[in-house]
Amino acid sequence: MYMKQKLRFENFLKDYVRDLSFGTTNIKKLVAECEDFPKLREPLLLYAKFNGKLKLLYSVLEKTPNGELQHLCDTYGSTLTIEQLEQQDENLPERLRRVWTSYVAVRDSAEADNYMKGLMRKKVLSLLAEKHVTVYRVCKDTGINRGRLYRWLNKENMERNSLYNLLIRFFGIWISCRKTLKLPHSKSVLFIYKIPQIWYNVNKRRRSYECWEKH
Repeated sequence: MYMKQKLRFENFLKDYVRDLSFGTTNIKKLVAECEDFPKLREPLLLYAKFNGKLKLLYSVLEKTPNGELQHLCDTYGSTLTIEQLEQQDENLPERLRRVWTSYVAVRDSAEADNYMKGLMRKKVLSLLAEKHVTVYRVCKDTGINRGRLYRWLNKENMERNSLYNLLIRFFGIWISCRKTLKLPHSKSVLFIYKIPQIWYNVNKRRRSYECWEKH
């Protein structure tokens, strides 16, 4: 069975700096943008560090001085490790640690999404029994193909969000998934994922999931 590889940190950083800047990963242009957008400094350092562009960054800084970015590179450029970021080392600047937290959230979003869909399946099966509603009735009222819904209820596929949106409207369900990742010393980060609604809570040591019907 084909398993999709998890997002690598260096690939995430490439997309991250591109999104923060005006769509570029060019080191020279990124250094120039740091003048007007200081929050780009930490992601730029990490991008250069873990994509083999640190020497190029130093070279650009010689021609385009930036005191704060230079200090950041001199302090952490040669010593920073993945382990420090993973353990959320409190000796690191908060903005460096935030980049790793953002990476973990994006990396693990697929796992949370699949778990969320599993919760949705269980809730729909429960409501079919509680409300004495048949699959035929659901399909007739929503326009969902009956074979498609049966396959999903029998765990033969994970389906796209369009199916979940139809079921949410039919049953009036509000699904929530509160997931906590094992990130020592990390601060709590709460954000909203796409429909079906997923609340993601990044903290340490514990994970909990909940699912309820909206009234």
